[in-house]
Amino acid sequence: FERPAVSENCDMDLSASDQLLAELRKLDATLADKLKYIARGEYQIWGVETLVEALEAARLPGVFVLADSRNVELSGIKELVPGGLCRIVTDANKEEYVKLVAEHHLKHSEPQHAKLVRRGLLRVLCPDIL
Repeated sequence: FERPAVSENCDMDLSASDQLLAELRKLDATLADKLKYIARGEYQIWGVETLVEALEAARLPGVFVLADSRNVELSGIKELVPGGLCRIVTDANKEEYVKLVAEHHLKHSEPQHAKLVRRGLLRVLCPDIL
């Protein structure tokens, strides 16, 4: 019995998702684990049954947005997709949500910010000072 091409594509997507989570794990193991459980539908880890309950227990938003810092009042939120504030995370789109959250954290991590600050400093200061 041959598997249809659609299943093969799904396997590749899971592999890409797993790779993203492996990279994220280097920066934030807790978030990577939360996203892994969400993606796999393993909500029982939080003692809940539904995706909505799992997102709440994991302290993740139930829509396609993220806070840029822990202090939302100061930093605001970032929509992961246009209209993300109005787009509810469902079982049908949770893989996309997990991917976008992981990508956002990888692109906007503190080491990335530190590199940008250093690059800016090197424009105005002698490298030997740093």
